[in-house]
Amino acid sequence: MERAIPRGVFLSIAAFFAAGAVFHLAALVRPAVADPSPPWRHALFVLVNVAVALGMRWRPRGFALGFALLAAQQLWSHGVTGALAWRDERRIDWASLVVVVGMPTVLALLVADARARRR
Repeated sequence: MERAIPRGVFLSIAAFFAAGAVFHLAALVRPAVADPSPPWRHALFVLVNVAVALGMRWRPRGFALGFALLAAQQLWSHGVTGALAWRDERRIDWASLVVVVGMPTVLALLVADARARRR
């Protein structure tokens, strides 16, 4: 029998998304803390990150699918940003690297957990 992922793993992931919400809130209040981005985008990602943090806590049915859509958007956005930083400035965009590695990893954990919880 497949075991569910320990709850503490998802609580830790939720904390990272909560930190992301705080970052976007800080960028909304003080734009200099982040790369140039419109205020509406930071406001949107405050809400998205809070929703994902709560979703990680309860992992409702269908959450993995919604997260997969977010992961696809983030992989595209941060993949492009990271590639441009490397191409144009010869630097690693660490935030983009974390997102490009982290989102698929979290998605894999969510899918494994959803499968285990259905059994």
